[in-house]
Amino acid sequence: MGRLSGLTPLTSLDLEAPDLRGRRPWFRTAAQGLWHRWRDADFYVIPPRSEWSSGLRRLRLIGLCFFVLEFIGFGWWSTVVVNKFALSWDFSINLQAVYQWSQFHWAAHLTTFGNPALGLQGVVAFVRIHGVFLEFLIGMLYRLWPHAILLLWVQNLFIVVSQLVAFVWIIEYLARQEARRRRRTSWLLGTIGFSLLVVNPWILWTISFDYHSEPIGLFMVLLTARAVLKRQRRGFVLAFLAMLTGDVAATYLIGVGVSLALIGRRYWKQGAALALIGLVTSLLLIHFRFDRGSPTGAFNYLIGPHGVTQFRKLSPAKLLISFIERPWRPLGVLWSRHVDIVANIAPSGIIGLFTPWTFTVPAISLLVNALPFQFKDEFIVPFFQNLPDYIIVPLGTVIWLSFLTAARQRLLRVLGWCLALVVVANIVGWAVYWDGTTASHWLPVTPAAAQQLRIAEAMIPPTDEVIASQGIMGLFGARPYLYRLNNGLLFPSLAPNHVTWVVITPEQGIEIQPSFSAQRLITALARNPRAQLKLEAAGVYVFKVYTPSKRVLLIRGPKLAWVTPGDAGTPVQIGPESNWYLSSTGVPGYVLSYDYFRMLAGPFEAELTLSSETPINVEVWDNSRQTMLARESLVGTRGTTVLKVPFTVPPTFGGHIYSGKWIWVIHPTPEPSGDQIEVRVYAVSGQGVKVYGVQMVHHSHKLPKRVHHLLH
Repeated sequence: MGRLSGLTPLTSLDLEAPDLRGRRPWFRTAAQGLWHRWRDADFYVIPPRSEWSSGLRRLRLIGLCFFVLEFIGFGWWSTVVVNKFALSWDFSINLQAVYQWSQFHWAAHLTTFGNPALGLQGVVAFVRIHGVFLEFLIGMLYRLWPHAILLLWVQNLFIVVSQLVAFVWIIEYLARQEARRRRRTSWLLGTIGFSLLVVNPWILWTISFDYHSEPIGLFMVLLTARAVLKRQRRGFVLAFLAMLTGDVAATYLIGVGVSLALIGRRYWKQGAALALIGLVTSLLLIHFRFDRGSPTGAFNYLIGPHGVTQFRKLSPAKLLISFIERPWRPLGVLWSRHVDIVANIAPSGIIGLFTPWTFTVPAISLLVNALPFQFKDEFIVPFFQNLPDYIIVPLGTVIWLSFLTAARQRLLRVLGWCLALVVVANIVGWAVYWDGTTASHWLPVTPAAAQQLRIAEAMIPPTDEVIASQGIMGLFGARPYLYRLNNGLLFPSLAPNHVTWVVITPEQGIEIQPSFSAQRLITALARNPRAQLKLEAAGVYVFKVYTPSKRVLLIRGPKLAWVTPGDAGTPVQIGPESNWYLSSTGVPGYVLSYDYFRMLAGPFEAELTLSSETPINVEVWDNSRQTMLARESLVGTRGTTVLKVPFTVPPTFGGHIYSGKWIWVIHPTPEPSGDQIEVRVYAVSGQGVKVYGVQMVHHSHKLPKRVHHLLH
């Protein structure tokens, strides 16, 4: 009995008690270690700079000088973007708001974001898009220097100073580690962190795509976090300024508050307060409808067993409840988009995400941008939406490398330096495969088209209304009335003189309207008696339209060939529009080219109305596959005739968008469905060729034989 009395009854076993050999379970030991580290964490104290190693001091000076040069380089790149006229809808929204504020129109009602079908009731106040109030200060600067590039330079400034704050944070953290462990290799880790900040290709992508307020909000939030860590009273003043930068910055504030609470017991109250401020700000902006630019309805497909239409506005609580009830649904969406999620954080070092200092803000950013929309993933593609990942995660990477390379165990030290080499090789790979794609991806406007667009901008009076292709409409934003091209609809003009200018660029800019639709709109405007063609060159078409008193749908009839001249073709615009055509210029070459159609798989006929006194070649190309689908060689025609060229689009989509190589890949936004088909007419001698129109006819049955009238 005495021997049994020393045993613990089976019914009272404590899984957290020491085992029979006196050892505690590993999870209890780990939990206790984390608790003690959190409880005993000291205040954030930075050693005097005189105690830093000479390597860290030099690195800090080099970094400060580099960021000044980087700001100058970013400014030069912004001038390239402006000169290329490669600014789209997002930029026009912000430029119109800044323009309105510069005129002391404090409500800053925007036509660029509104619904023109509703007239004056369709305009939207800028602050209702994202709740951004602080941007009116840029409006005051714009009044002093009214140039559109000012917005890009302001964006560049806040990106660079955000990088600078993160870099200084890295240096200060390494200085603290030096003071604790007396190590002298911190400058090397600081150099790696510096490289992660400045070599990341997504930073260059961010400054290349329009203007956005996220950099301002991120900078304010970073300053808030540093001020709270240093126990400075201005921390909550900076938090208030961060609130004024909108709903996106409010989510950053939530993340910073949670991170501060995780760092140590001495900061949990301040962290909880910041997180609460960010949460309340977000809820208030949603409740009072200051979130028109945030796709809150895009999460509705995750609510309930079968989802809810995105046009219903539901409370965030319902979304949270659905996450708890059916966690596999958001997890499945995240996994389906894991390539882009990894691509956003990989250049900064994936391990850097997993520290208390750097987890919550990037994680919230990734979740908010990865989950919207069931069948679209455009927000998680690397660019400005995920800027916190590119600025904050490098700090976490340096924290991990510092911990591992200073560990007592030799194996961990070796692992740390091996990881450092992998991190450096990884960021070099991302830069090699993606830095060179920036211009082709974000600046798809030819120099000739950019020159014509500058002529058009100077031609149009600032008080007249403009409807423009969304891919190039950015620099037209400094006016009270501007709309993006809306599927060929003209609306009653809001301008006092009832004049509307329509600027169409079928193949320029980051365009969402199919080129075929834009080209048909051009022909419809040319037929409209209220419209006058004022400029036509380099793929830019500018019409001056005396707008009707009611909505008019312009997309009608076949596409006319004079819209798409080749290098050896020129439009002849004499008499009524129905008589316009393309004529050869007297030199051999393509009279007609760039005549694009977006076609799904199946049999088709290209019908061309033309005449030729000399030999010509009619070609049908599948540009998505770089393949010629059909070709007809003609000696000539007896007058004007309709030529039918049969061809078949293969069943598998052949388009290819560059997505990177090896491990340095993303899932780019897909092209529209179908292949891009181009019709070309080549003049062998360059004489006597006229092309009037082109259209496509789909055949669901066996194609009939071609009927033609040719000279043999």
